Amino acid sequence: MNLTLRNAFIVSFIVLTAILASNVIASLYNDFSGDNTTATFIAAIIMQVIIVLGLFNLSKLESFVLFESSEKKLKTLFKSGFCYFVAVLVFGILIVGQISNFVLENLFGISLELQPSVDLLLNAKTSHTYILAALAVGIFAPIAEELLFRAVIFRGLKSKFTTIGAMIISSIIFALVHYSLSNFAALFTIGIIFCIAYEKSKDIRVPMIAHSLFNFFNFLFIFYFGRAEI
Repeated sequence: MNLTLRNAFIVSFIVLTAILASNVIASLYNDFSGDNTTATFIAAIIMQVIIVLGLFNLSKLESFVLFESSEKKLKTLFKSGFCYFVAVLVFGILIVGQISNFVLENLFGISLELQPSVDLLLNAKTSHTYILAALAVGIFAPIAEELLFRAVIFRGLKSKFTTIGAMIISSIIFALVHYSLSNFAALFTIGIIFCIAYEKSKDIRVPMIAHSLFNFFNFLFIFYFGRAEI
């Protein structure tokens, strides 16, 4: 997909429509049930589904299939995805994340905060809320975000900038939309790793798998220990 004014407008329209529709439905559910946490995760799933449906054709991923019939191809995809997931943990969390946290706390005196999604998950009270959260965070978010940030934005930027430049710009956007200053450096690094996964494999499913594994890892960490690094 080339980076044109028309394509930028279409992407913006799809994302804004997804946000507005999900917020309306979440508000209605919250008014009916009084459960803001569950309402938020329902809104997240609705928003992610709309983004996936809207961006799939725009990104023109003719070779993309959710269910690959070849067992060999599946093994290759999951092996690659797992390797990039490990890279995210090592470079994004253990190295960049920890260094960033140390610098922000000790040199700038900035208090570390949780991402909004993590804070919501910590406030979950019922089993169905956890199920919705797992679906939103572990399945729908990786598909929607990889389509948006890698298949559309990163690929679009490559038509105007160098590959490195496209990686940097798309990863900055990826980090910014997660609304977490203390985790910006880690999220930026994670975005770079997912761009590399897509660029090297030429298959959007590889960063999707790595992203899903990472999100499920964080979900389980929060579920069992009540906190997460990002």
